[in-house]
Amino acid sequence: MLELEDIINTYFSALLKKRGFKFIAELHAKWDALKDFESPEFRLRFVSDRGQVFVEIGPNAPDNKWFELRSVRSLVLNEEFLQIEEYNELALFLEQYYSTLATMFNSQNIAETIQRHKKFTEQWQRKEHPDWFKS
Repeated sequence: MLELEDIINTYFSALLKKRGFKFIAELHAKWDALKDFESPEFRLRFVSDRGQVFVEIGPNAPDNKWFELRSVRSLVLNEEFLQIEEYNELALFLEQYYSTLATMFNSQNIAETIQRHKKFTEQWQRKEHPDWFKS
């Protein structure tokens, strides 16, 4: 299984460098770790949690809200969620839709992005787990 650093270096380091991302924070706990990077347009967070690595995206803001990149990809492309381990697809999505993501996560559009993402996530949950919503 790939570790957090391996995943960043293998799949995302070229994009991070090309788009001017700067390393801004790191946290290591017994089972978990995270690394945050910031570009002029938005932030990326790589989270290792119990052996799985997640990629998250958020605006450049002090009270930053994070979104799992797989769900943002599904929202933008209107496709099913990728498997967690499909890092190559996430990196490709970041590269191909960078300007779209920059627009979605800028200060003028973040409120709308939050609302769209919430609605999308609720619809997905109702479809995937209808028994959660039975009264």
